[in-house]
Amino acid sequence: MKFNNKNNAVHLLMEDSFSKIGISKDSVELDEALFFCNKEFPHLKSSFRKSIQYLCRPFFEAYQNAKEKLLNVLVKEPVRRSGTFIYTTLNEETLTTFYDLNTEHHGQEMVTNGVVAIFSNIPNNSLPQLIFYSHVKNNNTITSIPSHLLLQGIIYVDYLSYEMTQQLLARRVIGRPIPFFCLAFCLSGGLPRDLIRVFRKVYQLSEQGVKKLAPMTLALLKDDVLAKMRATRVFLQRVEDLQIKCELLRSVYETEMGIIDEGTLVAAINRIKSIKYERSVGQDDTGLNARLATTADQLIGYLYLSITILQFFINNYTETILVDVVKNAELDGLAKARQSLAIDAQASVNYVNLFRNRRGMEEIVTSTVPGG
Repeated sequence: MKFNNKNNAVHLLMEDSFSKIGISKDSVELDEALFFCNKEFPHLKSSFRKSIQYLCRPFFEAYQNAKEKLLNVLVKEPVRRSGTFIYTTLNEETLTTFYDLNTEHHGQEMVTNGVVAIFSNIPNNSLPQLIFYSHVKNNNTITSIPSHLLLQGIIYVDYLSYEMTQQLLARRVIGRPIPFFCLAFCLSGGLPRDLIRVFRKVYQLSEQGVKKLAPMTLALLKDDVLAKMRATRVFLQRVEDLQIKCELLRSVYETEMGIIDEGTLVAAINRIKSIKYERSVGQDDTGLNARLATTADQLIGYLYLSITILQFFINNYTETILVDVVKNAELDGLAKARQSLAIDAQASVNYVNLFRNRRGMEEIVTSTVPGG
């Protein structure tokens, strides 16, 4: 058998990250698959590379005939093995099994820990299909994707571009509601976990009668802003009673209590930017002033992004404009603004302004520091 990327999944061990693999469009196990691909698989690559073996057809047929006896032996004997098997089934489907297993006696009981993942390469399909994944800890199955799923879709890991987002959602959503895909992408920043969460909320709101883009945008942003304010409030309440903390808390409370609209969000930014605080650690040995400054910066960047999403999808949206924005990959800039918030709030503001400039929208914020 001549190996290539189309007839086995071993090449996944050589890549820095997953590019494309198959996952069922109807599967409820997407989160588990993403966790395995994005979190577990990279750490297990070295184990899967320890032994890469191809099982030829006669060997595989012999295994099929004797597997019951082999299982009886395996449940009695301790096993500590990691590696990869490649084999072809009777229907010409090539399977690649990645495994990292440890079985040992605990008294009279044999305890199993490990991970097994099976990818299928079906003839005439260039994508490896994840057909089985199981993580077992102390004989308990932690996560599992059953092998009876029909895998047809695309799964991507790490942050998604808008193009990838559209491909992912189009396989899970009837009707291809592109404006709502765009909205979910901007709110999630392209993170698959958040993308699925946002679009589940889109579906729930739709079931409740919210069908049009403008009220959907308002409803989603309200939930998102209130969640952000709650998380900020929890952090601030753990801080010693400082004036800076109190002023930030007041801004958070006023935002939570107000109607979430453009005016409320702009007012929140202005309140936060008016707070006077020392941006360096200074005499505060705990670095508290610096952390409060970072929190304020992130709030300004987050609120500015929220205003921009609100303005674009309610005030500026037309089908023609959206086609142009998608064509020019401008939504990816808003996604990068979301992704940058935790690392560099000023970079987030810069991404937002780049989008606003291209769309002819006036800049509201140019800097996260007071007066900017």
